[in-house]
Amino acid sequence: MADDHEPFMRIALEEARKAGEAGNRAIGAVVVRNGAVIGQGGNQRESAVDPTGHAEVTALRDAARRAGSLDFGGCTLYTTLEPCPMCCGAMVANNVPALVVGAMHTPGEKRWGGYTVRQLLETVGQGTAIDSGVLGAECAALLREWDVKQGRV
Repeated sequence: MADDHEPFMRIALEEARKAGEAGNRAIGAVVVRNGAVIGQGGNQRESAVDPTGHAEVTALRDAARRAGSLDFGGCTLYTTLEPCPMCCGAMVANNVPALVVGAMHTPGEKRWGGYTVRQLLETVGQGTAIDSGVLGAECAALLREWDVKQGRV
């Protein structure tokens, strides 16, 4: 199953690279429906000075624009890093039924206490399918490389 996810996670990784090159934290995301990418985006928080410019939100915005719809039933959101609570809220509000995550937050970098994407989505009760660790080492390495370049580590 993870092999099926790798091509889409590689697209998300490319979005993360572009985000990092633009001065943003290197996180990328794509939205897939019926085996086709319908939206993609990278983190734009820093370059757009936008507190909601997370990769998952930018990918959902792109998908909504392309699809002409805010309903993402039947879609899978791929992201290179475990989504924050805001991004999970965007998924829930727009009916995204499946999530594939590359790297998960490590205990030392969690800004939300004991938060995990699994706990949040289970609490909401949407029944979102979650697969994690797809190209996790590559996703984590890219993010760590960006953090080192920015002096964050």
